[in-house]
Amino acid sequence: MFMHNSLSAHWILLFAIWFIVLEYRHKLWRGAWILLFAASLLVHPYLVAMLVPLWAISLYFQSMHEKKIWPKVVVDILAVSGVLLLVGYSIGIFSLKINHLAQSSYGFYSWNMNGFLNPLYTSAFLKEMLTGTSGQYEGYSYLGLGNLLILIAAFYLLVQKDVPRRQLSFILPFLIAASLFVLFSLTNQGLLGNRLLWDFKLPQFISDLFGMFQGSGRFIWPVFYFLVLFGLIYIIRNDRLPTLILALGLIIQLADMQPLIEIKRIEGTAEYQTPMQSEFWSQAAQSNRHLFLLPAWDDVISIYQPIALYAQQNQLTINWSFFARGDYVSIATLGRQVWQELQAGQSDPQTMYIFWHPEWVENAQENLAGNMLLCTVDGYTIALSVENPITRTNFDLNPYCTFP
Repeated sequence: MFMHNSLSAHWILLFAIWFIVLEYRHKLWRGAWILLFAASLLVHPYLVAMLVPLWAISLYFQSMHEKKIWPKVVVDILAVSGVLLLVGYSIGIFSLKINHLAQSSYGFYSWNMNGFLNPLYTSAFLKEMLTGTSGQYEGYSYLGLGNLLILIAAFYLLVQKDVPRRQLSFILPFLIAASLFVLFSLTNQGLLGNRLLWDFKLPQFISDLFGMFQGSGRFIWPVFYFLVLFGLIYIIRNDRLPTLILALGLIIQLADMQPLIEIKRIEGTAEYQTPMQSEFWSQAAQSNRHLFLLPAWDDVISIYQPIALYAQQNQLTINWSFFARGDYVSIATLGRQVWQELQAGQSDPQTMYIFWHPEWVENAQENLAGNMLLCTVDGYTIALSVENPITRTNFDLNPYCTFP
């Protein structure tokens, strides 16, 4: 989960649905959406895009019970846009170009039309169904047998009863939003199982725009919550024995989810132990302000986590990080530039240069030994300037470092 922790913040989607209900009841604080959009951008841009259709539903309900609504709508749109621009600027979004945001895999990480019924490996009763691409796990949206039972009962009650016009006016905007989410998550390559139902080429501008959200299958998440909440609420409000149906659904759901529960089960407790155990690290943190990983390639993620944690705990800057979208070309270019400077004898006295790739470790040993300290600590190869403050402390570097 390390690479996608932020995408687990589904509370943002649930808050959005709650805000819609409050707006329908004319009880929503006007600044609620502004705060939610700001929070979602700080968490993950995908969530911002998912909020837009939900916000539109809220604005529609607002227009139903207020006169002269358009001036307020314009003010709300400007307020949300202004906050997003401010937050986006503060986190560096505008330092990125469109080619850093857009990806070329729109359609690969899509939703499959069997998604609500396809458990992949998470059901005790249903077998995994075919998918069209290996990236369609992004559209995982299996409802579970318990939820499916509740939904069937809810739709049966819906068909049996004459639905009041007031309820239809509430449901219709959700149906429109759900349709938009489904179409976007399916992409221009619609798949049912491994069968391709349609495939058409998008204009380049649209392809680049949609490519900003290449994991399009994730956009089925709001629809998943629409269905689950519809089933629960409709049963509670319209069935004479809601407790019985919901209890049965819960039992079946838990039984069906056992493979997923087993995967997530943690046997006992475990305490994280960093591989950076030497006392060298604490001494170095007191003498340095920066960490520089070389090479600055994407593969650095294989060793990144403990180093990033060390940097955070000791308030050190670091030249590489894992972003949803980032200018990794410029980061790699800076890495090559710094490497050339090190070979020319130009090093920062308060920076630890950590070499993690075997080929670069060998190059560092061959090219830097004449003008820098080369240290081996807990399996990491570190280069330090001869003017690094740690050389003027009482800490003995001899067990770790060779001197020029």
